Amino acid sequence: MEVWETTKEILLNKVVIFPLIAYFTAQILKLVLRALGYPSRKEHPFLLESGGMPSAHTAVVTALVLTVGASCADGVKSGLFGVSVVFAAIVIYDAIYVRGRADRQAVVLNKIVDLFPKLKRDKFKRLKTQEGHTYLEIAGGVIWGIILTLFLLWVT
Repeated sequence: MEVWETTKEILLNKVVIFPLIAYFTAQILKLVLRALGYPSRKEHPFLLESGGMPSAHTAVVTALVLTVGASCADGVKSGLFGVSVVFAAIVIYDAIYVRGRADRQAVVLNKIVDLFPKLKRDKFKRLKTQEGHTYLEIAGGVIWGIILTLFLLWVT
């Protein structure tokens, strides 16, 4: 019975659930925005793909920061809130810069492999490229994370 109680507590934990809701709703929102004509730099046919508007990574960490701040007894003074802010900054930096640079490297490596068909056929497959986010997509993720989390905090 203890396993069920622990599972129930996890599933009712806002700090776990609200960021997950932010992730899945941001992914669905990407599909909706694409259907409405938002310019997509590349197609992402699956809900679990990264890139696009809004940034699901940013929505998740925004929801995490707000939920932790609202859930801790000390609010924004708590150490856990500080840790979540630092974590959010790292994730957002990664979404903008690190993944964008890795994508450019993958493009160059794919071109090199394409120059040597024997390499391509024998050992090397094309690398998957995943774009970093634009500032607008990051802002969209922050805004979506704020709106959704405030709504979820209000209804619970």
